[in-house]
Amino acid sequence: MTITESTNIKVSISPYAHSYAAQFAAEQTTPRKGKHVYLNTLAVYAVNNYLKWLEIPSNLAQSDCWNPGLRALFDVADLVLPNIGKLECRPVLPGESALNVPLEVTEDRIGYVAVQFSEQLDQVELLGFAPYHAIAKSLDPLPLEQLESLDTLIDKIDWIKKSV
Repeated sequence: MTITESTNIKVSISPYAHSYAAQFAAEQTTPRKGKHVYLNTLAVYAVNNYLKWLEIPSNLAQSDCWNPGLRALFDVADLVLPNIGKLECRPVLPGESALNVPLEVTEDRIGYVAVQFSEQLDQVELLGFAPYHAIAKSLDPLPLEQLESLDTLIDKIDWIKKSV
């Protein structure tokens, strides 16, 4: 499926989210790692807000990216969906044409949401969803045009809920 702009969901990034991201970034040992953590935090926060809007429960505090030790060691941007699993929320910068997923997050995920940032970092677009099998153990970036719609994510969550 090709994702068109009309299917993308826009989510505003609040100053509150930026304050968390800045706090988490400041804990890192290098500016580069700090930037990754900053963007990961904003991506997770945006997806969390989207799921709240859909009344799908999530738990930021249980997510690896909210754990200072795991956040420092790994490139994680996960969001825990209680009794469902972990959803990875990966930042996509302006001009990027593929979803890059670090090897350390290619297991133990129900899937991946591509979160594209605006230049000002005040808004993101949720570009689409890649199920676990589309990324699993792959070192290759996933072209954005291969993302599935966010409806696929909702269907996946519903399917897991019914099978639990």
